[in-house]
Amino acid sequence: MYLKLPRVKIHVTFLFAAVLALAVNAGRAQAVGAVFVSALLHECAHLALLLSYGAKGLTLTLLPGGARIENAALQTLSYPRQLACALAGPAVNLTLAGALSVCAAHFGAEPFFQAARVNWLLGGFNLLPLSFLDGGRALDCALCLKRKSPVPGGVRRGIDIFVVALLAAATVYLLFTGRDALFLLLFTAYCAAGVVR
Repeated sequence: MYLKLPRVKIHVTFLFAAVLALAVNAGRAQAVGAVFVSALLHECAHLALLLSYGAKGLTLTLLPGGARIENAALQTLSYPRQLACALAGPAVNLTLAGALSVCAAHFGAEPFFQAARVNWLLGGFNLLPLSFLDGGRALDCALCLKRKSPVPGGVRRGIDIFVVALLAAATVYLLFTGRDALFLLLFTAYCAAGVVR
């Protein structure tokens, strides 16, 4: 399904809608709502900055594991602008996380704690230097500022493999120490699939 806005087309995939419906139906509406709103604000930050730089014909595709902004003209932006766009989403999440943490400490309300955790995780994990995450794009742009040329594919792949290996090591550590490692295990599997793809 496509929703057409003046300068942005939003593609809601069937899998995204199905996962969202299953999660709400399972009685997790509050948690799903916090994740959905946080992710939406994250993507809106990217889009707002891209639109302010004059980007047109953007497509935002909503997937079960996240979202993707597509446009061939994105690569024509200068490296500083690409860097700013990559960091906009995590910056919004981390700012929200800080504000919600203050509210949670002041009011002691569980919804504030939950929303703060979601934003810390979303902002923090998106800053990992993996090529398909905001942190990877930001690192590539930062390196390109110095090199004046794209990062070689072998270097980029090496960084991806190193980060996934660290995540896998952290998952194994949590498992051996008897801590709950389900989230990190799923996230590591998601990252490994992204690197292979």
